[in-house]
Amino acid sequence: MDFEQTRETANWLFNEAGFKELADKSFKKSRSDMVALLDNEHNSSIHITYPGYRAREKPGQIDFRVDLRRGEVTRTFSHLNIIVDIINKCQRGIDIDVFRDFLSFIFVQSDDENITSFKRSLNWKRECASEQLLNEVSAIYERSKRNPFDATPNQWDLEIDELAYMIKWIAIQEDINYPIEKNLLGRRMCYIVYCDAISYFEGKHVTTLNYVVGSALIHRKRIHKITEYEYRRYEEIE
Repeated sequence: MDFEQTRETANWLFNEAGFKELADKSFKKSRSDMVALLDNEHNSSIHITYPGYRAREKPGQIDFRVDLRRGEVTRTFSHLNIIVDIINKCQRGIDIDVFRDFLSFIFVQSDDENITSFKRSLNWKRECASEQLLNEVSAIYERSKRNPFDATPNQWDLEIDELAYMIKWIAIQEDINYPIEKNLLGRRMCYIVYCDAISYFEGKHVTTLNYVVGSALIHRKRIHKITEYEYRRYEEIE
């Protein structure tokens, strides 16, 4: 399912559920839908739960939570949890160039057949994020938000198909609320931040973890520099 199909699915679900009416009545997170069932060893599934609190605070905005379920255990992933997973895979020896291709593919095409191909070609040492990485991210987050960073989701080292679908459903929210066709960033914002996470690991251009985390927290509207290598398919995201 590509981004256009994913956006259509999301809009259909929200219209059927009466998203605006639920938000107006403060029925926060009153409905949950499974949007993907994955073929992996965990029998994972992706769920969206809505409406979120921002839908009430900012009328007209779509806000939902993206959950990954493995068996009976469900965990909620944010932009920051995805960033941690990306950096962790870099630290565990994933092929950086192929990984960049994978991220670009997710934001531009994202069909199931090619996700399967990336699953076969991307390998790394299967370990969860280190305590050092989690502590560094937590410290930056807590200075900004003044509440604890939920690192529980990063107790799972995501499979490639899990990462692909989590990114897709987290990013589609940006597409709906900040449409690219209206000269807003939409899911390009996610693409920039996730590519920056790789650049941080490489020590190129984005040299501090603080910059990467900060970009995710404030939904940075500008990008510091586009290069063919860093954001190689940015213009194709539409």
